[in-house]
Amino acid sequence: MKRSFVLIAAALLAAALCWGSPQGGELVLPGVDPTGVEITYWHQFTRFQQETLEALVEEFNQTNQWNIKVTAEFGGRYDDLYNKMVTAIAAGSVPNLVAAYQNEAAAYQASGALVDINDYIDDPEWGLGDERSDYFEGFLQQDVNAQFGGERLGFPPNRSLELLYYNADWLEQMGFGGPPQDWDEFYRMCKKATNPGENQYGYAINTGASNVFGQVISRGGEVAKADGSGYTYNTKQMKDSMAFMKRLYEEGLSRKIAERYGDVDEVVWAQEEPANRGGWTFIFPRLYELFGRRVIRYAGREASASPAVGSLKIHRQEQEELVVQALMGTWDNER
Repeated sequence: MKRSFVLIAAALLAAALCWGSPQGGELVLPGVDPTGVEITYWHQFTRFQQETLEALVEEFNQTNQWNIKVTAEFGGRYDDLYNKMVTAIAAGSVPNLVAAYQNEAAAYQASGALVDINDYIDDPEWGLGDERSDYFEGFLQQDVNAQFGGERLGFPPNRSLELLYYNADWLEQMGFGGPPQDWDEFYRMCKKATNPGENQYGYAINTGASNVFGQVISRGGEVAKADGSGYTYNTKQMKDSMAFMKRLYEEGLSRKIAERYGDVDEVVWAQEEPANRGGWTFIFPRLYELFGRRVIRYAGREASASPAVGSLKIHRQEQEELVVQALMGTWDNER
């Protein structure tokens, strides 16, 4: 899924910046003086990404000529951030910047919580200017929401990609000169690679949203409606994608990922969220169904009323403990 920053303005900031329109080459934001502005940014980054972000923020705070101060706060994973934002919107106490999926941005704007940043992007004084060419235009347009009259609800700091990993030597042994060029060739590869006697299959089933979306796009389809009013899942490309994965499974050319580990004695579910959040309560009965009577073990934070601890030091300590629990088996809460 694609991710984007969303600009959220507190009431004071909105009153100061969200006004004016370009006429006769005049500034979109005339008379703006950002000196001394303080910006709060809720993000989802952890580990090296968080360290990189903090270094960039520190450099900006020390070198920008307007003495603008940015405070980057870890707000949990995307679902944690979403819940936190919904609460903040209701309380009227939102940050200035928050990381969000585009569907989440639309949900925020349904409450009138966002600022259309088209004027900020295009402003001749404060906008991107010549640096706009540094960005893929398609990425920039993905945050322009037709549902809200073409308002730009975010800005892309990064994008996710679906990648296909393949074993070139193995493909060559099977008579293929490179990766598949279309889905028919992918099918032929899966068929030739499958050897049930060796517990070897051409494809490990992946029904994640990003994988399905990638298949639909590769077939020339789209998930979002053309007018931006919602999503559609009954297109020919979507049906072809679902039928293709079903065919691979029914012909014995693919298997659920769990079936590749039939000889394991225990399964560990690790998550950053507290036990009462994230996927644990949802996934446990399904893991039990997949893996039968094997031990299903949970590695993660204990149940908590808050999605985040609010302290980077404690967060890092809990992250280290989580890894130990997952890999070393020190957690004693076996199900």
